[in-house]
Amino acid sequence: MPFLATAGSNHHAQLGREGDSSFFEVLSIEADFVQISCGAHYTLALTRSGSVYGWGRNESGQLALPAPTIKYPTLINTCFDDRVVKVSCGESHSLFLTSSGQIYGCGEGSCGQRGDGTYHGECHELKRVLLDETARDVFCGARTSFAITDTGDLFGWGETTTGMLGPKAWHTPTLAVPTRLSVGPSRTRIALVVASVNFAILVTTTGEILGAGSNSDGQLGIADCCTYIWRPIRDVGRVSLVACGRRHTLCYQVEKKRCIVLSNKLESFKLSKLRGLAAGDDNVFAWTDGGSSLFVYGRNGDGQLGVGVIPYVERLTKVPLPIKANIVNVSCGRKHTCLLLSAEEVQRGNYTVFMEDSFAVDGTSFWETIRESDWKKPSFGWVCTATSVAALITGVLIARFYVRHR
Repeated sequence: MPFLATAGSNHHAQLGREGDSSFFEVLSIEADFVQISCGAHYTLALTRSGSVYGWGRNESGQLALPAPTIKYPTLINTCFDDRVVKVSCGESHSLFLTSSGQIYGCGEGSCGQRGDGTYHGECHELKRVLLDETARDVFCGARTSFAITDTGDLFGWGETTTGMLGPKAWHTPTLAVPTRLSVGPSRTRIALVVASVNFAILVTTTGEILGAGSNSDGQLGIADCCTYIWRPIRDVGRVSLVACGRRHTLCYQVEKKRCIVLSNKLESFKLSKLRGLAAGDDNVFAWTDGGSSLFVYGRNGDGQLGVGVIPYVERLTKVPLPIKANIVNVSCGRKHTCLLLSAEEVQRGNYTVFMEDSFAVDGTSFWETIRESDWKKPSFGWVCTATSVAALITGVLIARFYVRHR
């Protein structure tokens, strides 16, 4: 049985329940959820049947609902041409991919990130993205959007000022319609895009990674402060998992079985049987094979790591889950986090979690990992998601068949 749990700030109702929480608590809604995506202050959740639920901040129309704030998970009753198969959240805009390969967008559009040919600041109605080809996948950065077509071509639109859309868009600060992007040699095929506020990472079907945009905090692993062309990220090798935070990139190396963190602030780590990665504002989420254990470290100023009221978690630390369950996916907002969990049986509602349930990987209490200087560090930022590259690569042909024949 799938269910959702949230933690962090609830200032914009982004937790989908009452009150802030520094531990994960289960939402009361019951549905067969298969995917989640967090924007800056809101969340979308997709069910197996193609229904979409949303909650949180909606001032720009990112939930395609009329009210400025949606306090609890609410069904988005919008007529799509076909069943929705994926949702993706930017900072304040949303994209919806249907089984026929059409993309719809709503929310903030001042940088053209909706892809409907306009720069209107807000839109509470779904608009079709002006992509003439059939889309296989969609991805959102903060104010940018990407799509991979069923022929393997990559398109991008939205903000381009840091070069994160590559050389095709260097001449203009924004793009309001999907533009075909040039990536490496002609035979280069992209399996995954992960993007943040000012940089983007591409993963090829062979597991290699390329980056473009800002490198101000070492997030691209190159010597220059930024790049307007897609450049291979050296010394990382073949990867099976990638995630982007606000100012850092996580890459799981297949051969070394090690997670490399491209950042000037966060350190790399090794965790056996790693299954998935997610990243937010200067923090890291990692869960193990089988999904029974979730580990975190980094900034926690709003309780978004789910380990209590601790401004900064210095070492990889196990998160106390509300019940015994397996992690299916994790998505990070600016100051909140949503978990998609699976369990045979679950009592929904609030749970009391004790501090003794959390511990660092080396057995040290996480109270011992906090530096006094970290208690006053501010929390900013917005987030990104993580996806299994191996699963995506394996499913490329299946996805192409599915989109064409639904």
